[in-house]
Amino acid sequence: MKKTWITILLLAPVMAIAQGNIYTLKGKFKSAAAGGKVYLNYYKDGVTKRDSAIVQNGVFELKGPTEGPQQVYMTFVSKDSPADKKSRGRDSRSMYLDKGLILMNVTDSIKTASITGSVINTDYKKYSDLLKHSEMTINGLRKEYYGLTAEQKKDSALVKTIEDKMDQAEAGQKESLVAYIKQNPNSYFCFEALQKVAGPYFDITKVEALFDGLSASQRSSKEGQAFAASIAANKSTAIGKTAPDFTHLDTVDKAVKLSDFKGKYVLLDFWASWCGPCRAENPNVLKAYNAYKDKNFTVLGVSVDQEKDKDKWLKAIKDDGMPWTQLIDSDRSNKKRAGDLYAIKSIPSNFLIDPSGKIIAKNLRGEALEKKLAEVIK
Repeated sequence: MKKTWITILLLAPVMAIAQGNIYTLKGKFKSAAAGGKVYLNYYKDGVTKRDSAIVQNGVFELKGPTEGPQQVYMTFVSKDSPADKKSRGRDSRSMYLDKGLILMNVTDSIKTASITGSVINTDYKKYSDLLKHSEMTINGLRKEYYGLTAEQKKDSALVKTIEDKMDQAEAGQKESLVAYIKQNPNSYFCFEALQKVAGPYFDITKVEALFDGLSASQRSSKEGQAFAASIAANKSTAIGKTAPDFTHLDTVDKAVKLSDFKGKYVLLDFWASWCGPCRAENPNVLKAYNAYKDKNFTVLGVSVDQEKDKDKWLKAIKDDGMPWTQLIDSDRSNKKRAGDLYAIKSIPSNFLIDPSGKIIAKNLRGEALEKKLAEVIK
């Protein structure tokens, strides 16, 4: 089981809405007396968006433009729900919207409703069923690990047994995902499967051949183009490559470039104020900074916080006592944003860059960071 807990950060480009790409979702409850409201929540372009429709006489309809498959979370609040229970125990489910007519037949609940007229949701069920057993196993092992007492965690044999089981479960899941990708080259969910196979730090050696085996339509889709860009960015930020330059604003809105630090060893550190593992790692980065700041070394922090959370970002910098230059990468429309140039799919992530501008190491944590700095900085 991996010791570094990682927050997955998904990055996607903005595409124009094609004419005629409209979804229509029609729902029908078994009981014509059903009434209330259905709500849709989904994440798009860096923000959470919402829609809703009234359920009257057991039917409802939602309609709108779509750029392609969009995962949404649907919730039904019955008119008969007690006021004190409207915010908990709701009837909810995850599903996908895509162009065309989608029919939802509600017998017992939204959660168990059948969905027809939608290839994307048929594929979603197939993909979800594939992962169901392995996810249950992995989640169960995580629960077992987190449930260990302080005394039990001292038992190295017990901890190793759980970690070995976790490694086996994750390896088995990846084997199933690889098989799914090969057997379903035209599935939208191949991209989610590819992300899982690639791992949090996007190992292209595990996915490039699989991506090349997808159908032409999937490779040329919005998701396919984004995945191809991630492969290209990963190659351009491999150890030994020149670190791609970028410009972002610092804490006082001054434009700062990575190349401004050329001539020094630089730890390019991607993080966010809301990222627990990042905040837990900050003391280690601070320790390394203090040990080597007078030896031609510095840290350049790049936060992926959203603009609306700028105050939280500034507070985190102060609370964690980080004296080095901090930039914010919040503009998702920026085609040369650091997060895209460095194929950041998870945080914390970092790159150690030498005085000539070459990347010499990646994703150094704790003692590994100090060990590497001691090796290269004399």
